[in-house]
Amino acid sequence: MARDVMNDGGTELQNDYPLVSVVIPAFNAGATLDETLRSLRQQTYPNLEVVVVNDGSTDTTAEVLRTHGAWVRTIEQQNAGLPAARNTGCAAAKGEFIALMDADDLCEPQRIACQVRALQHYPLAALCSSDFSAFDQNGLVADSYGSTYYSKIAESVSGLRSLYPTQAQIPNSAAPAHPAGPLAAPLDAYVGNIYAELVHGNFVHPPTVMFRRKLLDVAGWFDATLRQTCDWEWIVRASRTGEVVHLAHPLLRYRISPAQMSSRNRALATNALEILRTFDKIVERDPNLMSTHARSLRTCQGTTCLDAAYIFADTDKIRAGAFWVRGTYLRRGLDAYAVKVLLRTLFPRWAVAFARRVRT
Repeated sequence: MARDVMNDGGTELQNDYPLVSVVIPAFNAGATLDETLRSLRQQTYPNLEVVVVNDGSTDTTAEVLRTHGAWVRTIEQQNAGLPAARNTGCAAAKGEFIALMDADDLCEPQRIACQVRALQHYPLAALCSSDFSAFDQNGLVADSYGSTYYSKIAESVSGLRSLYPTQAQIPNSAAPAHPAGPLAAPLDAYVGNIYAELVHGNFVHPPTVMFRRKLLDVAGWFDATLRQTCDWEWIVRASRTGEVVHLAHPLLRYRISPAQMSSRNRALATNALEILRTFDKIVERDPNLMSTHARSLRTCQGTTCLDAAYIFADTDKIRAGAFWVRGTYLRRGLDAYAVKVLLRTLFPRWAVAFARRVRT
C-alpha cells in the first residue's frame, strides 16, 4: 500500500498560475534523483508541486528524498513497476496540470512555463510534449535527440512535419504563464490529431508530456499490465481524445547511461512480446482500425514478430521459427530483413558470422 510520508510541498500561492504537479516514479534512482530534483527547483514557473513515488527502492533513493524536505511530496510503495508508480503519483497530484518526468532526466528551467503556456493557448488539446536533448557521462550527445530515439521520426519523409498536420507558433500572449528569457518569444510547435500515426508506434517522449488532470477521467489511467509499453499505450488512448501539441524546443535533457543501454538490450525480447500485446489492446479498443489501417498495422505487427524471432534465435529456435512464420505472413512475403532473420534462426550464430567473413 502506498503512503504519503512528507508534507505537501506545493501550495497554490498565486491563483493566476495554475498548480502544476510533476510526477516522478523512482526505483533505485539514488545516483541521479538529486540532480533531477535540483533541475525542478530552477524552474521559472512559480506554482509547482513535485510528487516522487519511491517504488520499493533498495538503494539511497529515500535518503536523497529526505534531503529535499517538504518541498518534495514523497509517496512510498512496494515495488509495482512504472505504470503503477505513475498511477500512484497521478492519483496524489493536486495540480490542474500534470507533468511526467523520469528520475534520471533533467528539466530545462523554462519547461513547465512553456508547456502551461502551450496548453492555455490550446485549451482543447489532449496533451503537450516537447523535443529533448541527450547527454551522457561525457557531456552533451545531441541538441535534439527525438529522431535518434524514435525510428518513426527518422523514417518519416520530413520528420515531425510528416507526422503532425500543422506547424504553428504560440504567441507570448498566453499570460500569465509565460517564461522569461529566450523562450519568451513565440514558441514553434507542431499541432494536430496524430492518433492514426501513434497506433503504429510511439514518437511522443513520455518524460516530456504535460496534460490536464481531467484527461485521466477521459482517457483512463496507465495499464499496469504493460511494464515496458505502458506509456505508448496510454499516449495512444490520450491522443484519441484530442489534438497533441509538440513544442519544437528541447525542454528536457535525457540521460544516456551504459547501465541503461545494457538493461534495454536485456529487455528486448520482453519488449517485442509486449509490443505485440499492446497492438492487440489498441485494436481491441478501436476495431475500426483494422478496416482503415489494416495493411500498415499488419506490417508493424509483422516487423515486431521478426524482431522477436531475431532475439529468440539464440535461445529458442522453435519459438523463433514460429515468430518468423507469423511475421512473414503479416508482412506478406520475404524481404532482406526476413531472410536475415531466417538465416539467424536456422543456423548457429558462429555459422552466420563465418559466412559473412567468407563473403567479404
